[in-house]
Amino acid sequence: MSGFHICLYDMGLYSGGDIKRLDSHVQQMLTALRYIAAKGTSQGNNGFAFLWRNSHPETIAPYMITVVNIAPFSTLERFLRIVDEIKPESILGRFINICAEHDPTGHGASLGTQSESAMEFLGSFCSPQAEGFMNWRHLKEFMLENGDLIAFQAWGFFETEYFSLLKNEYNEGKFTTTAHDPNLGLRVLEKIIDSEYQFIDLTYFNYHPDEPD
Repeated sequence: MSGFHICLYDMGLYSGGDIKRLDSHVQQMLTALRYIAAKGTSQGNNGFAFLWRNSHPETIAPYMITVVNIAPFSTLERFLRIVDEIKPESILGRFINICAEHDPTGHGASLGTQSESAMEFLGSFCSPQAEGFMNWRHLKEFMLENGDLIAFQAWGFFETEYFSLLKNEYNEGKFTTTAHDPNLGLRVLEKIIDSEYQFIDLTYFNYHPDEPD
């Protein structure tokens, strides 16, 4: 699983602007978050996004949206565990070579399409920029170290699991839990994602250190 941060830059901060200016646009940010999910659902993706406030005192991006998808071709690495030899000319070998050369994380164009959709709701009040393309573990570390979580939005089976846990919350009398609670979102991810799984990075599939340059 991998993705990126959409940094909501406020260029007015370069000239001493109010760092709280974007606070009045949180509803638009939430709309962008929902639109990202709607786009992901329409594309048949499985993923999630967090809206959070950047707590770093010297930032010029007071808010950020972290977007993560299960990469469509990321499961190719599992074949490396069960197939003794993958011939380069085979269909599997060709797929792996394409992913290793063009996008080792296994993403296609759909993740970029989701972020572009969000820009339609963000560009009117800030300068949004997608940055920090990396796996979920590193995205999560950065987000939790630097941010105050505001909202969670999921699509695909992450959304299904979220509403399952939300129903349990209501059955237990916890009626203040919202449909976008970020802490409940973290619980969903802890339940679904195997943090111990050692993902094989396809970046090095064609790397042979003993071969001459």
